[in-house]
Amino acid sequence: MKICLIVFSLLFVGVFLFERFIISGRQYTGDKTSHIKDGRFYTPDLDTNTKTLADLLKWRFGNNADIPWNEPYGTGTIDLVPLVGKEDIRATFINHATVLIESASTTIITDPIFSERASPFSFTGPKRHHDPYIALNTIPRIDIVTISHAHYDHLSIESIKMIEERFSPHYVVPLNNGQFVMRAGVPRERITELDLFERYERDGVVVTLESAQHWSARGMSDRNRYLWGSFMIQMQNKNIFFAGDTGYASHFKKIRTTYKNIDLALLPIGAYEPRWFMQGQHMNPSDAVQAGKDLGEPPVIGIHFGTFDITDEGRFDPEKDTKKALETIGYSTQFLVPTLVNGLDITI
Repeated sequence: MKICLIVFSLLFVGVFLFERFIISGRQYTGDKTSHIKDGRFYTPDLDTNTKTLADLLKWRFGNNADIPWNEPYGTGTIDLVPLVGKEDIRATFINHATVLIESASTTIITDPIFSERASPFSFTGPKRHHDPYIALNTIPRIDIVTISHAHYDHLSIESIKMIEERFSPHYVVPLNNGQFVMRAGVPRERITELDLFERYERDGVVVTLESAQHWSARGMSDRNRYLWGSFMIQMQNKNIFFAGDTGYASHFKKIRTTYKNIDLALLPIGAYEPRWFMQGQHMNPSDAVQAGKDLGEPPVIGIHFGTFDITDEGRFDPEKDTKKALETIGYSTQFLVPTLVNGLDITI
């Protein structure tokens, strides 16, 4: 009995130390922000996820309608070709929330994930069901990397290491996320942390951190220690909105009021079931269509679906449900959704 107790105690201590010092990050100690209370970030006027561990267990182990992803592994690709017009901007969907945004002078990549899993571990956790549409070794340049928040399917340390092997870009992240970028070997001077509504400027490009209705964590005890958000990217006199991860809320209308003309929106359409658990943190396709209308109906690329099986809807449900939402709600411009076979890009 004593041996069992000792083994259990050592195991508990080991797990605690691993979670606390290897997986989780430090609490924010700066004085740069007013969007923090008791060491936890929040977004003004938006719901910060209040789902509990009991809710998580109810979802994961209760009676639910999880649809397995049994379809064949996806291997669709898209070729990068040189931009033709000097004033053109091209956005190319790579996978999940990773989008390559190119102008003649600057290339930006959002929430890059090229790793096999969205997980702190190489042997377990959500595994990809589709190759990136563009292999990292075929991308000619990356100047700026934006990362919206600390969840593993958006902030992948392994993927940052892969980028660092080929490029030396600048990383733009919300407050207190830079520590994880540094774990990939990136020097502090190539990382800019932003509070909400702050901006980073470089060579005529402006990247502003805007709101998102979401939350953050890397482990079990660090909820909301790291700020999250969306990005408005301004380049070549055009506005490109990257929503990151978000539930549907009032911030889309506020962003439209701030920027007036939005030339392209990258909106999440996946990871939305079950609604009782996901609604506050992830939009479904109907929410995404309405968000696009709130933004002034710019052209949209649907993102955040089809790569990692992290919620209950089927692999093709986001595409099907987006088509239904567009038929029901209506949309006056392009609302584009990549497929497993064909990649997708748009030039604006």
